[in-house]
Amino acid sequence: MRVTYHDRDIDHEEVKLILGACRPRERALFAILAQSGLRSFTICSPRLKHVKEDLISNRIPCKIHAPVELAKGKYRGYFTFVSNEAVEYLKVYLHTRRRKTLRNSGVSQPTITQADYEKRKKKKFKRRRNTHANP
Repeated sequence: MRVTYHDRDIDHEEVKLILGACRPRERALFAILAQSGLRSFTICSPRLKHVKEDLISNRIPCKIHAPVELAKGKYRGYFTFVSNEAVEYLKVYLHTRRRKTLRNSGVSQPTITQADYEKRKKKKFKRRRNTHANP
């Protein structure tokens, strides 16, 4: 079997489908990947300290710092930005974790709570199931 690669980027609707099928951690990672242009290796390695300043001050767009250790080629660090949507997904993920360091980090509560997330997920699942049902 031969693998065929499509020479195109995924569109906005495909990103929405991916985000709708993910748990909070993956949703935050995929949203940041889609909006920031960071490489997959870079997005898996950062710590809270790389985004904490803008998260605490609720600054949008939120700056993500990629230090030299995480940059390709390791010749200099850089930064990129993400929008409110990715920040909200990141806050939901951070508040689902049960670590003392996150509770005392000063990061504000997400406007989308875990209960809201679960309700939205159930509604989307019901809509998808109803659209795929045979008439």
